[in-house]
Amino acid sequence: MIEVLGGRPGSGPAQLAKVGFVAQESPLYAGFTVTDHLRFGAHMNPAWDAALARDRIDELGLDPRQRAGQLSGGQRAQLALTLALAKRPELLILDEPIASLDPLARSEFLRSLAGYTASRQVSVVMSSHLVSDLERICDYLVVLVASRVQLAGPVTELLASHRQGLEDLVLDYMSRATINRQPTPEA
Repeated sequence: MIEVLGGRPGSGPAQLAKVGFVAQESPLYAGFTVTDHLRFGAHMNPAWDAALARDRIDELGLDPRQRAGQLSGGQRAQLALTLALAKRPELLILDEPIASLDPLARSEFLRSLAGYTASRQVSVVMSSHLVSDLERICDYLVVLVASRVQLAGPVTELLASHRQGLEDLVLDYMSRATINRQPTPEA
């Protein structure tokens, strides 16, 4: 049986309220305004932090009247992150949230995330193919190839023991796993 934060996933609203999620596409309602999204978030999440959401929107310079469908990719990602953070999760799951962002939007997203997590008790699990970004923000790394763990450990220890950059280290392990998975030619 799998447990997340002491309970079974999907075991009810109380368990679901502990988890925030941001997907790669930053799925938002294109016809909703920024304010509509915040209202919807407040309606759906009993522990909603309206002040945090409002402060983030102000800090990001988002127009509360603007429709999500008119926001840039970086703005949509930041709005999606705001919705996930304002529910005050204990676990934040990020599935490739920065993959489609330009370098500036990626940097701003990661800075926002780091600022939030530095002052709160929240665990973050983030999947990403952008390894160079991970080196700056991650404490622990798990490299998966074909759903199998190839490498896992604290980033500082991995870097110290392998004497190469994180991207080179990850590529090395991914290459080895790929070579080992290839079928051998029949004689």
